[in-house]
Amino acid sequence: MQLHTISQPWHTIGIDIMGPFPPTARQKRFLLVIVDYFTRWVELFALRQTTATHIANILIDEIICRYGAPVYILSDNGPQFIAHLFNEICVNLGINRKFTANYHPQTNTSERVNRTLKAQISIYAQRRPGLWDKELQKLAFAIRTSVNDTTDETPAYLNLGRDPVIPLDLIIHQPLPDSTSNTPEYKFIQQYRTQLAHDLQVTYHFVREHSEIHKLSQKAAYDAHTINRQFHVGDLVWIQIPTPKIDNTTITHKLRPKFQGPCRLLEQLAPSTFIGMRISNHVNIG
Repeated sequence: MQLHTISQPWHTIGIDIMGPFPPTARQKRFLLVIVDYFTRWVELFALRQTTATHIANILIDEIICRYGAPVYILSDNGPQFIAHLFNEICVNLGINRKFTANYHPQTNTSERVNRTLKAQISIYAQRRPGLWDKELQKLAFAIRTSVNDTTDETPAYLNLGRDPVIPLDLIIHQPLPDSTSNTPEYKFIQQYRTQLAHDLQVTYHFVREHSEIHKLSQKAAYDAHTINRQFHVGDLVWIQIPTPKIDNTTITHKLRPKFQGPCRLLEQLAPSTFIGMRISNHVNIG
């Protein structure tokens, strides 16, 4: 059985509980995952308990009050999701319920979305034992700003209509005034900034190592069956990096990156010539 047609952001969301994980310092053991199936935007919430009351409060305060009530909610038939309270909220808000057990897992969009997401989050939690709840929103941001292999867009662009700036270079390299370098406040800010840069780099490295290789393999498979592809302003693409030459001799190295991106096409100069912008730092590429 196929999932119904999803025509706009926050029309259909999936809600799922992962865990229990090893408890963190704040005694968080469960993870609530909410995914918008149109944009693939993800919201992550670390939980101590998974009662229907906790889940319902998050649904109302963090999802419906931000994005509006969805038309459909997909979930499994866990006790939190079939509880009277949760069902009453859905009835009162006109939300339709569907349960993933009613769908064939190989053809169900929710299963495909959650399968990839669960693998990323599970490995991330194992790599950051005791701390995964503190770094959770950095992981969510990294997922939202990475190109999704199904939509070929970032969830952030589809949900917000723009590519958020990712200011890692500013965080790492921006100097603070020397006049305050001996004050406790300066030292605290410097330490905080260094730790923040490290946490963001770890998170982005993790997400990209699970998505970029897969993205390039998909590109190679697609290109192998495509003779002449048309591009348009607004498309997300990977731009080939020319192989450098010295004295007409091509320099090759198996570790040298062959593509850069993802980049968004901003302006068309000729049928096959565009100006693009690398979305990670908003730098234009001619």
